[in-house]
Amino acid sequence: MKRYAVIAGSLAACLLLTLACASSTNKTPGKMAKPDIQFGQLVGPAELGYPRGTFDVQFGMRVTNKAQEKLIVRSIELQNVGVGGPYAVRTETYFFNKEVAPDQYIDLAFWAHAYGVGNPFAVDATAPVTIRAVVYFDSPAGPFRQVFVKNLQQSLTVR
Repeated sequence: MKRYAVIAGSLAACLLLTLACASSTNKTPGKMAKPDIQFGQLVGPAELGYPRGTFDVQFGMRVTNKAQEKLIVRSIELQNVGVGGPYAVRTETYFFNKEVAPDQYIDLAFWAHAYGVGNPFAVDATAPVTIRAVVYFDSPAGPFRQVFVKNLQQSLTVR
């Protein structure tokens, strides 16, 4: 009986630790307002003639600082979610070190490595590509991150 009480206590401690870790993600330090992030694909496979193999996709990101303190966008980490669509991005981190003043925004554009299937007539050539992104920030209140998932619609342009 004593052994079951020890096991139950251990499970309860693990559960509390898991809940504490889960509740700490995607938060800004203190009561600071979270930045607004808009993310999109600027140049994709349709604009590049549906390349087969390794190529680069251009993404754009607008970060609006709603806080009263400056923010610094340190990096963004991209990875594909699921399969389908005309390409898959390579999981990588892209570094910026760009400051965003209070109540201002900045636009960032960057190229990410991807692998294309190369067929504009494939069934999933116009299927959306789903990207999971983690944006890392620094602020006077401390570092934080913001996580989002974005479906990027694809168009069909045959040259």
